[in-house]
Amino acid sequence: MGVKFVDVSGEKRPIIFSLRDVFAQCEKHGLTLSQLGVIFGSELTAEGYDFLLDLIAAALNTGARRTGDSRVYTADDVDEIISADITVMQPMIEALMSSLSPNKVFPTPSKTTAKAKPKKKAEK
Repeated sequence: MGVKFVDVSGEKRPIIFSLRDVFAQCEKHGLTLSQLGVIFGSELTAEGYDFLLDLIAAALNTGARRTGDSRVYTADDVDEIISADITVMQPMIEALMSSLSPNKVFPTPSKTTAKAKPKKKAEK
């Protein structure tokens, strides 16, 4: 999963949603990967928001670590960032969704690399 940048108070911050972070937060919150769609449904619950804060904090920490930034984030830090500017949440969610797109998480063979099975000859 590649590094993306989000604007926080006029400063670009690296954010990387690694699968390890996603699975760790799912486990912490008692979710499966397939249940993430519920979190992003039409109504965000308190539990869903807590999950997002933890996941975004982990992604900001991974982004910082991989780019040599010494910052360390907590869920409380992320809540303060979002509370100061709610519009920052949208690019963070978009970065998460692009990282978890099915073709990145569970790639399928392309049509050019997949081998077709030979057809059986009809018996007479």
